[in-house]
Amino acid sequence: MVRTSPKQKVALLCFGIFLTFLFIETTLRVAGFIYIAGLRGAIKNNPGGEAGPYRILCLGESTTAPRLGLTADSSWPAQLEKILNKRSSQKKFVVINAGIPGTNSAAIVSQLEMNLRRYKPHMVLTMFGVNDSGDTIPYEPVLTNKAILFMQDLRSYKLLRLLSERMAILKNTISKTVGDDLAYLQLGRLKKEHGDFEDAEQAIERALELNPTSDEAYLLLGRLKMRRRDFRAAGEAIQKAIGINPRNDEAYILLGRLNMRRGQFGSVESAFRTAIEMNPSSEKAYTMLGWLFMIRGDFQDAEKVIEKAIEINPRNDEAHAMLVRLNVRRGLLSAGEKATEKAIEMEPTESLSFFYGMLARLYRRRGAVKEADEISLKLRKYESKNFLPALRHNYRKVTQTILGQGIEMVAVQYPVRSVRSLKKYLEGINGIVFVSNEESFKKALSQAPYDKYFYDSFGGNFGHCTPEGNKLIAQNLAGVILKRL
Repeated sequence: MVRTSPKQKVALLCFGIFLTFLFIETTLRVAGFIYIAGLRGAIKNNPGGEAGPYRILCLGESTTAPRLGLTADSSWPAQLEKILNKRSSQKKFVVINAGIPGTNSAAIVSQLEMNLRRYKPHMVLTMFGVNDSGDTIPYEPVLTNKAILFMQDLRSYKLLRLLSERMAILKNTISKTVGDDLAYLQLGRLKKEHGDFEDAEQAIERALELNPTSDEAYLLLGRLKMRRRDFRAAGEAIQKAIGINPRNDEAYILLGRLNMRRGQFGSVESAFRTAIEMNPSSEKAYTMLGWLFMIRGDFQDAEKVIEKAIEINPRNDEAHAMLVRLNVRRGLLSAGEKATEKAIEMEPTESLSFFYGMLARLYRRRGAVKEADEISLKLRKYESKNFLPALRHNYRKVTQTILGQGIEMVAVQYPVRSVRSLKKYLEGINGIVFVSNEESFKKALSQAPYDKYFYDSFGGNFGHCTPEGNKLIAQNLAGVILKRL
């Protein structure tokens, strides 16, 4: 009888494990291939869907979603539907607006499959990325990131990860030790960061079942409810957090923000001032109070509190940006330039694109075209070199998922911004249609005031569009889509 050495036993065991994982991976991928093939066939054989129209799904954030206080038909997706149906007599178009204010690329990825199943689009238009920051998903070194992404793409890995997550929750549920609520609270935070908002709410509600005195859990629940625009439930959660810990300055800041969203401005100032009373070094509370004063037109008071926020933290990007906007709104363009130049000197990690864009706009407004062009060139170079790894990964994931299901993909760049940076993010993927809004907006802005096309300048050289600005985007897209079809 041939005896097997210990090394041979280990090798055989490893080989057996490898074959098992290979079998699972192959089975899951074949099943996925059969599903996608069937889906593609359904789309091909029934291009009009049940009702027959050509369905276009629009993904994005507040630049896509209907703007609060305006009619839904003023958004660019709504105007696009009207233009397409007016120009085309042979085909009926339905444009679905799935834009969500405040969302980022991670959330869009997490909800993509659901949106594709729900709306069964023939074409998807994407315009997102401006809300992403360096901490959207923790950055990993390039080689490590590639290895992680490779592993995460394995179906067997995803299956094991799902099972391990469920097992961890099951263990927590059974054990019911003192620290269980902290585990669910952390799980809720992670789910929220990755855009799994329903799972996040469930985790937080479970944490509160285990520990009804957790003000942090109630605060996170309030943020999640606000995101769903369930303002009543959000208010109840925030008030419970304050009842548990009356000195929680973050709770008062969130209450102030909620009341702003509700339009209850009378109680907003007191909420922010209470936050400052609880924590005199809260730069966030000072910044939010400055925002409130700016909205009300109390420009001098706004300047004082914004400068206080910058004094507390000289690298507060949001406060610097607000000071720039304040000066522009007051018509103090020279002061706006100086504030912008000072912000750029601070080398902000998150908002440099905004400040470059704003400075180019200010130079152009006073006729310094050469200086404006130089700053615009710096902006393009900066954006081409400074990729957000998370945004690049998420945008490519969205694109590959859409194209992988046989759906037309149109990547739309923001107004005024160069489409080159968007092409860089999606470099190497074939089948994408890119739409630029740079030249049309630059031409329009050379002939009319900025306020005709934008309500604000949150993006530096662009902002949230007025109905007229959204019309420009819709017209650009309609021309491309009709030509494509």
